[in-house]
Amino acid sequence: MALDQAYFDAINIDLVKKKYYNANKVEAVLDDIKRQALLLNRENELLGRQLYALHGQKDEIGDTLLSAKAIAQQIIADAQTQAEKILTEAKRLSREMTAEAERNCREANAEAEAQRREMPQRLGELEQRLRVQLLGMMEDLSGELRSFSEAEAPADEAAPDDLSDKVDAIARELEAIGTED
Repeated sequence: MALDQAYFDAINIDLVKKKYYNANKVEAVLDDIKRQALLLNRENELLGRQLYALHGQKDEIGDTLLSAKAIAQQIIADAQTQAEKILTEAKRLSREMTAEAERNCREANAEAEAQRREMPQRLGELEQRLRVQLLGMMEDLSGELRSFSEAEAPADEAAPDDLSDKVDAIARELEAIGTED
């Protein structure tokens, strides 16, 4: 039974002969009140210790929370620093790769331009060699034709009359091709 207003209202001490209280009943009520008061005091002390422990836990939880928050902020700061380092390195590599690609492009363009400039000279040299070869072939052909026409034809095989004219026309055309350029 708890010590509250209802408890005290329920105390009924009978009056003996309407003048005196019964001492045993008063003693029993007082003992019950004393016992209840001691129980309440112990319970109050226990609740006080629990409250103190909870306050300690609250402080510990608060400290832990602050530590966790500080650690989280440090992790975020470290991650941002690392991200900035990575981004800086990526930008540096990008600039280097771009510079190298531009240098390679310039070198390739310069090489292509040099080849373009050399091309007419190389074509001219090639054309000159072809002309020399062609003229040599024409001279060889002319020599063979002359030797063929100067040689006596067998009696039964007569050379056509216009063979000499045809050979001369071919020689003139080959000479014209060689002198056009």
